[in-house]
Amino acid sequence: MKIGKFILLSLFIVILTNSCIKHREVRTMEQGTAELKKYLKKFKITQKPTLLGLYYIEQEKGSGEKIVAGDTVEVKYEGSLTDGTVFMSSEEAKRPYKFVVGKHDETDLSYTALSGIEQGVSLMNLNGKARLIIPYSLAYGDVQQGDLVPAYSPIVVDIEVVSLKKGRRPQRYDLSGFDIQQAPGDVIYRKIKENPEGTEIKKGSKLELEITGYLADNYVFFSTVVINKKINVTIGAGQLVEGVENVLKELRYGEKCSMEVPPKVGYGDRGYMPFIPPKATLYYDIEIMQEI
Repeated sequence: MKIGKFILLSLFIVILTNSCIKHREVRTMEQGTAELKKYLKKFKITQKPTLLGLYYIEQEKGSGEKIVAGDTVEVKYEGSLTDGTVFMSSEEAKRPYKFVVGKHDETDLSYTALSGIEQGVSLMNLNGKARLIIPYSLAYGDVQQGDLVPAYSPIVVDIEVVSLKKGRRPQRYDLSGFDIQQAPGDVIYRKIKENPEGTEIKKGSKLELEITGYLADNYVFFSTVVINKKINVTIGAGQLVEGVENVLKELRYGEKCSMEVPPKVGYGDRGYMPFIPPKATLYYDIEIMQEI
C-alpha cells in the first residue's frame, strides 16, 4: 500500500433518535458543499479551516494534558446535521466513545474514529470541549447512513474529552545541526543518523521502515509508531510515493532521515482524503530498520 492510501471506516455508533424517521433524499456533492457554506454564513463563522477542511471551534480549553497521536481517549459526543437533527449521541449509546488518536490502519479498525472527529480531538486537551464542523469529505463521504444521514452531508459534532491514556507517541526528529540535501523531484531531506557501512538502497531493495507522516500543521496522517507495526516495502514496487523513494535511494540501511516532499512527487493535485488534502506538502520522519 502507498503510505496513507487507505479508507478509514467509521466505527462511530449512529443512533437514530427518532422512532419515526422521514426518509431523506440522497443529495449531490455540490449540494453538500452548499449546505456547509450556508451553515457557516448563518452562524457567522469566519475562522479558517484546517488544511483538511475541518472547522474547529474551541468552547472550553480544558485543564488536562494536550492530546497527541498515539493517545487513547474517551469522548462524549452529540452529532447532528446542519439543520439540527441529532443522529448520534453518547448519551443515547449510554457510554463515551473510545479510540486511538492517529490510528490509521486499514488492517485493524478497532478503536478508530470518524476522520473529522479524530482530527478535531487531536487539537484538544483532556477535559476540553469543542464544536467540530465537519465537511462530508471528513465524515461519511458519498455513503448514506440509514434513513437519517444523506450522502455528502456535512455534520456538526459537539465533543468533550473525558479521559486520556498516553500511548505510543511519535516524536518529531530534531533537525538542528543537520545539513539540508536535495533529492530528485525537489525533495529536501536531512540525514539524522548515518551508517556508512550499510548497504546502499536501490530499485528492488527490500526494507523494513519506521515511518511517520505529517502535514504542515503537524497533523499525523500515518505512523507506524502509533499502530505499533513497522512496514515492509520494496523500492520500485509502487508502495511509496515517488518523493519518498527518491530520498531512500540516496540512503543506506540503518540510516534515519527527515524529508519534505512537494505535491508533484507526493499525492499531487488530488491528495488522498480524508487524510491528505490536494496539493499538500508532506513531511516524513523515517528510520530504515533493516534489510529484509
